[in-house]
Amino acid sequence: MRKITILVFLLFLNCNSFDSRAQCKNQVTHLSGSAMVNGVNVTVTSSGFADNLIYCSSTSPYLIGFKKPSSHGTGSYTFTFSPPVNFVTLNFSGISNSSSVDEVVKLFVNGSHYSIPSPGIANGCDDLAVLLPSGDIAGCPSCAVSGWSGTTITGPVSFLTVLDTLYMGTLSGGSLFSLFLCEKNAIAEQFGNQGVKIYPNPCSDLITVSSSDFVERTFSLFDVLGRLCLKKNFSTTSTVETSQLAEGLYFYEIRYTDGTAETGKIVKK
Repeated sequence: MRKITILVFLLFLNCNSFDSRAQCKNQVTHLSGSAMVNGVNVTVTSSGFADNLIYCSSTSPYLIGFKKPSSHGTGSYTFTFSPPVNFVTLNFSGISNSSSVDEVVKLFVNGSHYSIPSPGIANGCDDLAVLLPSGDIAGCPSCAVSGWSGTTITGPVSFLTVLDTLYMGTLSGGSLFSLFLCEKNAIAEQFGNQGVKIYPNPCSDLITVSSSDFVERTFSLFDVLGRLCLKKNFSTTSTVETSQLAEGLYFYEIRYTDGTAETGKIVKK
């Protein structure tokens, strides 16, 4: 069965088992032109075979590699962010891989190829896709369609291109994706340094958060999927236990009583 037939059928399914907006609430949905999303001016352009489709609640509406009613080939969407954003999250679905069709989804950040470091999680609508050695996404063998949710790109990101390349065949239904800006860390360098020091970085078992005044602040640490790992209030100098965290990249947020915030990265070794 052609994948486009499957896509039309699955249009009527309720696929809400995963909703990336729980971590990154600000979804980009316009297909062209510019719009403000979480204080960021996001300009959207497309090229080649690009369209839109409401297919899976966590991965719509951008469709690449297919243009209705029946055109197939390489297509892309490009997003320009002003100001640059610290990180974005993408979800994918509808990727084909069969004896007659081979399509691959690639990401380009600030003009350079971005190698996805690890697979995402099941999106509730497809089988789990395959992460290629090149860091690109392919459909799983013997699956009608596949994809995943939760690919987070750290920035600053000025522009991002999502490209679907059809290497073989002409009957691909294309691939779909959605894009979210994270609420807690949307704008890169939005706030200046307000006298807070965080050390050491990289860290091991403890992080020290220090300031020269007595202003109440909240320190929060998130993993790359936007999940809160720990949270602590402080005013002058405080230590934060990190021995329970797995090695890897984390994002911190220092929230002030006036509603402003500082954000950054911490590596746990």
